[in-house]
Amino acid sequence: MKPLPMIHVSEEALREKKAKYCSHGDTMHYSPVPKFFQGCEGSFLYDREDKPYLDLQMWYSAVNFGSRNKTIIDALEAQLDRLPQLACQYLHEEKVLLSEKLAKECVRAFGLEGRIQFNVGGPQAIGNRKMFQEPLIAHEFLLAALA
Repeated sequence: MKPLPMIHVSEEALREKKAKYCSHGDTMHYSPVPKFFQGCEGSFLYDREDKPYLDLQMWYSAVNFGSRNKTIIDALEAQLDRLPQLACQYLHEEKVLLSEKLAKECVRAFGLEGRIQFNVGGPQAIGNRKMFQEPLIAHEFLLAALA
């Protein structure tokens, strides 16, 4: 595996920076001296000497497809070359077709028809959840009070 060009900082310097700047919440380790990795391919991680390690913690992200899956990378690059982002006020073919697939899957899985809501990011998703959920909670409270 040929690594991408990168700045090479010593592992000692990186460990000092990690201790000072990285959150303990997302850098929990099961080893007293965790490895630094510089690349990945399929089910393997590669350290700074290009030594392969079987990734036994893939369930966090890459388990379904493997790391650097060529089909996914090609699809992402094609989309980035064509239409990398577009405000939700505008339509594009992929949005409509993906909405159709997701809505049909919801009918298959849950027996419920509905529409698909896309959000720009986390804060908007939380705001939209509250907007959709509050009327339902108020309705359930009213029904409970009447019962």
